[in-house]
This record gives sequence, C-alpha cells and structure tokens, in this order.
Amino acid sequence: MDDVEKARVKIVLAIECLEDALVDGLPAQSPRSDADEIRKAIVVFKARIQTALTHVADAEQMILER
Repeated sequence: MDDVEKARVKIVLAIECLEDALVDGLPAQSPRSDADEIRKAIVVFKARIQTALTHVADAEQMILER
C-alpha cells in the first residue's frame, strides 16, 4: 500500500470518527437531556473529534512527504 492509499485510509478513519461523534452527540440535543447527559456527550464528542484530527494530520503528513 503506497502513501496515497494510506492517507486515504486515514481520511476514511477520520470521517468514521466524525460520524460516531454525531451519533454520540444526539442524546445531548434532546430537549429532555439534563446537564449530566450533555456533559458526558461533550467529553465523548471532543475525544472523537480529536481522534479524527489526528487521522487527518497523519494523512496530511503522508501526502506532504511525497
């Protein structure tokens, strides 16, 4: 697998993390959610976004090094 394909895989992983973040955040947007549910959603949401950013940074590095 060359660097372009590896970078593509990293982008797919990043998109997957963002999709999971959206799903994890859905309960927090409910009118019935309480502060604790929102707080928990924020923690998970931020972690998934950070993981996505790491995948994007890895992909970027692979492409820049070409």
